[in-house]
Amino acid sequence: MGAACTHPTNSKDAELSVEDSLEDLSNTVPVVSPQMASPSLKPRPKQKVVRPEGSVLPLQKVGMKSPWASASRIASVAALQRMLAPRSSGRPDFNGMWSCFEIVGDMDALLVSLEVGWVKRCAASAINYGAGYVSRRILQNNDEIEMEVIGTPSDFVQSFNVGSGWQTVSGPDNALRINPYWENSSLLRIDQTELNGSCPVILRHELHDFGLLISMTAADGVSASWRFRK
Repeated sequence: MGAACTHPTNSKDAELSVEDSLEDLSNTVPVVSPQMASPSLKPRPKQKVVRPEGSVLPLQKVGMKSPWASASRIASVAALQRMLAPRSSGRPDFNGMWSCFEIVGDMDALLVSLEVGWVKRCAASAINYGAGYVSRRILQNNDEIEMEVIGTPSDFVQSFNVGSGWQTVSGPDNALRINPYWENSSLLRIDQTELNGSCPVILRHELHDFGLLISMTAADGVSASWRFRK
């Protein structure tokens, strides 16, 4: 059989042998003091992260360098604000649907001065010269005005620009020539004639507490008016 494991025969010799082994081991293992830092425990230096160019958009402060602060964009925004803001030109605002509710003056005498025939004068009288029947729809943008006369035997629409001199517009029977202008800050005057310059008449439009007053004056000075309200 093979050789058997041998043990020290003396227990005291065994204890000395173990102590000697521990002493030899302590001499071979290095002792690390608390003040001595291990090289592996030193913090790593911070590394600068380099991002690819264009991967992150630069931030800009909102200020004069902002693209919205350029002169052209500021001008565009200002123009848009002017378009959206309520327009105020100091002129009266005739916008709306106006219904005639009353006449003032001698309408038949006015029609005679305007050389209106007897049959048409009778027809006008039958509907009280428009009171309770005739309406006017007015669209106004400063000096640009469109008037639609509704409720007559021949309705018509007139579009014109105030202050632009003589213009040709539609009439109840045929085309007319008109010269619209502001007689004062609150009164719109329209000089009207036939295309050949005959039958001159003056129309005035003015706002009052009750609504809109439209007066008509013939060449001989005879005048009458219509009162309208919304």
